Amino acid sequence: MIGLCAPLLMFEDVLDLGFDYLEIKCSEISKIKPKPKPFYYANSFIPADKALFKDEKQYFDSVNYCCDLLSISKSKGIKHITLGSGIARNIPNSATNRTVYERWKRFLKTIDYEAYMTGVFIGLEPLVKKETNFINTFLEAQHWIETLKLKSFGITFDTYHIYHEMNDLDIIKKTGLSLVSHIHMSNNEKCYPKSLNEVPSILIEFIKNNFRDLDISIESVPFLLNDITPKIILDLKYLST
Repeated sequence: MIGLCAPLLMFEDVLDLGFDYLEIKCSEISKIKPKPKPFYYANSFIPADKALFKDEKQYFDSVNYCCDLLSISKSKGIKHITLGSGIARNIPNSATNRTVYERWKRFLKTIDYEAYMTGVFIGLEPLVKKETNFINTFLEAQHWIETLKLKSFGITFDTYHIYHEMNDLDIIKKTGLSLVSHIHMSNNEKCYPKSLNEVPSILIEFIKNNFRDLDISIESVPFLLNDITPKIILDLKYLST
């Protein structure tokens, strides 16, 4: 299925354009009302004001918020949440390595358990360095998931972030394909791609050859409804044929 990352109020407009689903921000999940089609996906798991590596209060607020959100997500039909949240997971200069390791480990294990109990899957998303200084590559995300033996975590494969950081697709193919749980797609400026020609061809081929069974959410930063055209949906059918 092909979806669009967009505000909740655009639900009907997005479906009218031909998309199969809407991927909303987690802050809007509680506003979901019964619809003829489910939402399936959400992103922006941790709010910026609930940073993981600053003071203890913000850390515990973040854990509690995410646990509550997972419970709400279950009741609203959300099956997959992408954990990007670059600001919330950014490591300040004042944080020690020990603090980062212990908090991140506790956070992942707690959220993994809650996700498992609610049936929601989490896609940890590597982000470019200009958005965060923590977990910028696929291998870094893979390390934490495999080291902690997380059951309800995978990796969101975002074409923009994968392309702009040091990611070796051959290594991903050899060791990490099974971890990819969702795909985000945008062009090289992180804007809405009008066609597949705006997405690096090496990533298009990689997705076509390895992830035909995964849903793809199109991203656009900033989101402008007038920029959204349905042509990309027809183009993306190429990936599953």
